[in-house]
This record gives sequence, structure tokens and C-alpha cells, in this order.
Amino acid sequence: MTMFQNVLKISSVFSRSGFATFAATTKKWTPFGNQVGVGAAGGMLTLTPPSPLLCFEQKRFYWGHEGRIGWRRKRAKEMREREKILNPSSPVIDYRVPWPKDELPPDFLEEEVEDFQNLQKETNFRRNSILDQINGQLINNAEGRMFAVVHLSGKQFKVTPEDIIIVQGTFAPNIGDQVRLHKVLLVGSKDFTLIGRPLIEKDLARIEATVIEKTLSYTKMNFIMKAKKNFRRLRFHKTPYTMLRINLIDIMEPLSAISSEPFQEEHQKFIL
Repeated sequence: MTMFQNVLKISSVFSRSGFATFAATTKKWTPFGNQVGVGAAGGMLTLTPPSPLLCFEQKRFYWGHEGRIGWRRKRAKEMREREKILNPSSPVIDYRVPWPKDELPPDFLEEEVEDFQNLQKETNFRRNSILDQINGQLINNAEGRMFAVVHLSGKQFKVTPEDIIIVQGTFAPNIGDQVRLHKVLLVGSKDFTLIGRPLIEKDLARIEATVIEKTLSYTKMNFIMKAKKNFRRLRFHKTPYTMLRINLIDIMEPLSAISSEPFQEEHQKFIL
């Protein structure tokens, strides 16, 4: 037995931080490259870092900015490039059909503008004829029973004259007060309907109502219990109600006719 066999008994171990050695004589952990005393023999042993093949560190996968499918996209890209080299006629080759270089005929734009003007004239003629019929009914009071959709206190109501609606929650007017509903979404009769975008102008439609009653709702119960906490609460509350009677639904002024000239001028400016 040699001196090193008698004195040194070194066992190699692996740790999370890397490769280290344990000297039996010194009984100390020593990292890479440190000198370890060998006891009575007085010899010195220099340890060098192990080769990369001996480093059994845990590999950490880097997915990249594309997430876990980044390697799939990279692999697919490599396969496409491989296909291009092996088979140049393959449809895998990235190719986009270019825009046609043929120029449009010189009179194409003029024909489109002329067709649009003719269509606009026909459309405006139909609109004006319909508006004339509606104005005729309004002048002769032949529109019949009117209806409307109003927005009041966060809700929408479809109402007709002499209807009663209930507004839930706090409502300022008192009994006997007359109110005018300004948020009108829709007004119509049996033959026509005016739809707002989103509201109809205040000067066009007029809807009036009267407060006839203010009361409270039925008693509502609210029971709360938390399991295993010895917590129970039973609360009662009532919601204030306000009843309104719709008195009037009317269109105050005739509908204006639509001229085709402004539309044609704007369209020509937009195209040209």
C-alpha cells in the first residue's frame, strides 16, 4: 500500500451547488480547486473542477417568450426550411400572390360616382314620400293610438296614453306633480315608428305624466347565515314605489324632408 492509500480516503459526492470532495483526515467539505491536507503524511492534494460530463446539474428548460409551444414553432420552422431544400416545388414555400398591376379603367371612378348619385336620388325620393304620408297623418290627427319607449330611473318602459307605470326607488316629485319624460327612445303608431339614436330630440316628441301615488312595496326579507360561525341575521326592508300615469304622447312638429344635395356633395368629397 502506498502512502496515499493508507492516509487518504476520499469519497466524492454531489450536491446542489456542484461537485465537492470530503477528506477523511480533515473531515471538511471543500469545493472545487481547494487544497486539502492529508494528515500525518503531510502531502497536499490539489482538486480541480470536474469535466462538464461529470456535472449532473438539473437542467432548466427555457421556454422563451412564446411560452411552452415555442419549441414546437421552432421545430415546425426547421421542418419547413428542410422541405424547401429537399423539395423546392413543394407548396410549403412561403409565397404570396402579388397585387394585380393592371390599372383601373379611367372612367371607372366616374361611373361609380354617377351610379351612387342615381341611387341616392331614388332613396331620397322614397324617404320624402314616406315623410309626406306621416306628416299628413299628423296634420289630420289620423295617427291613432301612440306608443313610446322611455328611459326612467335606470329602466325602460313601453307606454301608451293612460298607462300606469311604477318607478322603484327614491323619486323626488310629490303626488299631483306633472312631469315630462325627456329620455324618449322610440315613438310610433300603427303605421310608422320613429327610432332615436339613441334618443329622440326633445323638440320632436313630448310625453307627459302625473304622479298619482307614492307607497312602499311588500316586506322583503334578507337572511344571512355563516356556517360554523354562529352568525345569523334576519333583516326586513321595503322599497319605495312611485306610480305615474301617462297623460300625453305627441309628436310636436312635422318631420322635415331630406334633400339629396348635401349627401351627394359629401360623398363626392369623400371619394375624390
